[in-house]
Amino acid sequence: MRPRCSASPAWALALACALGSACAAPSPDGGRLVAVSELPELQRSAWEAWVAGGAGWEERRVDALHDPRLARFLGDNLFRLMVSAYTNGAMARRGELPGPFERARRDLVEMGPAVAPFLVEMVEVADSVVSFLAGDVLVRMDDPDVALAVAGRLGVGERESRRRAADLLGRLPHARSREAQVREPLEHALAGDPEWSVRAECARALGARGARARDREGARRALEAALFDSDPAVGEAACVGLVDIGDPRAVPALIDQLEALARGAGGLAPLRATQAALTALTGAAVPLDPRSWRVWWSVNGAELLGRVRSGA
Repeated sequence: MRPRCSASPAWALALACALGSACAAPSPDGGRLVAVSELPELQRSAWEAWVAGGAGWEERRVDALHDPRLARFLGDNLFRLMVSAYTNGAMARRGELPGPFERARRDLVEMGPAVAPFLVEMVEVADSVVSFLAGDVLVRMDDPDVALAVAGRLGVGERESRRRAADLLGRLPHARSREAQVREPLEHALAGDPEWSVRAECARALGARGARARDREGARRALEAALFDSDPAVGEAACVGLVDIGDPRAVPALIDQLEALARGAGGLAPLRATQAALTALTGAAVPLDPRSWRVWWSVNGAELLGRVRSGA
C-alpha cells in the first residue's frame, strides 16, 4: 500500500487511501505517498500487524500508546482509512463482519489519548466529512481529557473552528469530576465570543451538557443571561438549551424575555422559541402574552417547583 508522509490536515482534501497504504514520517516535500517497503521498520511492522489483525496487532497497539510518533503515524493512517471508506460507501452493513472502516474506528477509540490530539485537529479542518468523523471517534472515547482539550479550542482559531469545537462539546459525554472545567469555557464563550454563530452553538452545547449533569444551575444561569443576547438567534438557541436542561426555575427569565420581545422588534421566530420553551418547561397551554404567563406562574409556580424538588 502507499503511505502518506505528511502529518498536515491538507491530506483530507485529496484522499487516495486503500487498505494497503500507510503513512511515513513527515517529509520536506510537504507530503507524499510511499510504499510499505519504504517505511521505517517500526512503522512498517506496525501497519502490517494492523492489516493482519489478531493478537499481534493488539500488542502493537499497546506499544503505540507509549510512543507518540508511532501513535501519530497509526492515528493518521487509520483515520485516513476511515474517511476513505466512508466517502466510498465501504462500510459494513448490519449483520456483516466489521470491515476496514469499523476496525479503524474501533482501534482509534481504543488508542484514546494517544491519538486524541490529532483527532481534535481534524475537527477543525475545512472538510465537513473529516470533521464529523473525527468528532464521532472522540465521542466514542468517552474521555474527560478529550472534552477538556476541545474546550480549550473555544478561544482560539477561526470562527468555524470555534463553532465546531462548541458543537462537538454538545455531543461529548459528561466529563465527570472535571465537568466544571468544560462548562466554564463554554460559558465564557457564550458571553463573549464576537461571532453570533459561535455563541449560539455554545448555548446549545451548554444545554446538552447541562442535561447530562447533576448540578445544572450554572448552565441554567448562563443560558438565562444569553436569552438577552444582542443577536436573536443566540436567544433562540438559549431557549433550546433551557428546554434541554429542563429546569422550570428558568420560567421567570423566559417570561421577562417574552415581555422584552413583545415590546421590541425581535421578530416572530424569537417569540415562538420563547413561548415553546415556556410550554415545554411548564406543560401549560398559556396564550403568547407575558401578562398571562405571569399570572399563571404566580398561581402555579410554587407547586411546579415543589414537584421538581421532590422528584415527582
